[in-house]
Amino acid sequence: MRSKWRKNIKDTLVSLDPDHKDEYTKNYEHLKKDLQSLDQEFKTTLSKAKHKEILVSHAAYGYWEKRYGIEQISVLGLSASEEPSQKQLENIVQKAEKHHIQYVIFENNVSSKVSDTIRSEIGAKSLTLKKSRIHY
Repeated sequence: MRSKWRKNIKDTLVSLDPDHKDEYTKNYEHLKKDLQSLDQEFKTTLSKAKHKEILVSHAAYGYWEKRYGIEQISVLGLSASEEPSQKQLENIVQKAEKHHIQYVIFENNVSSKVSDTIRSEIGAKSLTLKKSRIHY
């Protein structure tokens, strides 16, 4: 969440409920600190990564590419309902093998036989993103 949005939300809450200004401000500062810490952890971890490519169910992580210098290889394009052609599947598998990708990242609400097939083809494990957490 962008810092401007966080601040706008906090300021709006304070204007609507000034009696709880201290609580909103405290929560805002706590969230801000947590997100800065998480951002730094991502930057530190990814700066040490040998490979910066990730295989994802669909192209939903452009902001990670810009912010952290990674490349997302998406199985289903921009939409979870898009199906790749046979040639696109071959290219995805080749690219995943070239970059030694060991994991496929899925959102908890996305299920795809195509993603499962690619994961199986390259011998990768699945990681599921659930409400800002990765589950193995």
